[in-house]
Amino acid sequence: MSYKVSEVEQRHYAEREVARRRKKAQEETNAAKLATIKAGLKETVAVEDDDILEDLLALGFTSETVGVLPIVPLIAVAWADGEVSAKEAKRILELSEQRGVKKDSEAYVLLDGLVQKQPSKEFVYSCIFVLKEIYNTLSPEETSRAKRNLLGFTHVVAKASGGVLGLFGNKVSGEEKDLIEEIAEWLGVKDSSSSESVHNMMTVDNTDDEDDLEKSEGDEGEVSGEATEDVEATEAVAEEDEDEGEGEK
Repeated sequence: MSYKVSEVEQRHYAEREVARRRKKAQEETNAAKLATIKAGLKETVAVEDDDILEDLLALGFTSETVGVLPIVPLIAVAWADGEVSAKEAKRILELSEQRGVKKDSEAYVLLDGLVQKQPSKEFVYSCIFVLKEIYNTLSPEETSRAKRNLLGFTHVVAKASGGVLGLFGNKVSGEEKDLIEEIAEWLGVKDSSSSESVHNMMTVDNTDDEDDLEKSEGDEGEVSGEATEDVEATEAVAEEDEDEGEGEK
């Protein structure tokens, strides 16, 4: 076999081979990076389901930013009427900080970006789908509690805007109410067809045995959230909303 080729052919083969090897090296590097990110997600989210981890990767989440995942539905509700009010943005940031999202963190940068620029419906739908999958890895009781807490928080954000609607005792716009009900349907939560029923989800019974709650907190992990802390935080924010409403009157 003869390897005799022209100088032009040599250059062509060399460039093609270098490009091939460079592409292969890049793919291997990317694969290694993705594997590292995936391992971090697995530890942070505390789930073993590979499909869930792959979905989180596809959505662009890392172990540093996945804490924003359960906040996405809240942001979507705030955007439901076309804009995020200053009060809604404040409430979202407060709830996020309660869930461990710190300022100057990668998660905060992502969160702020979603508040400033409306996320696509596809992104929101996908995030809720993955959240549901994560919640479904928990026990039935924990799954129900996590979903109801999430819906309670969406209602807290919706109520934050106030404005003209607030003068008539209803701070939740029609668009926000419709989206909350749609989210409830996606999550498979019943009896949330009205603003009142969603509000009741914020004050879910918290009289479980303390030992069971401690175990629940350990099992649910960072993303699915500690049920007790979520309930207490929601009730505290709800009370604050009511106080603000009375002050406005």
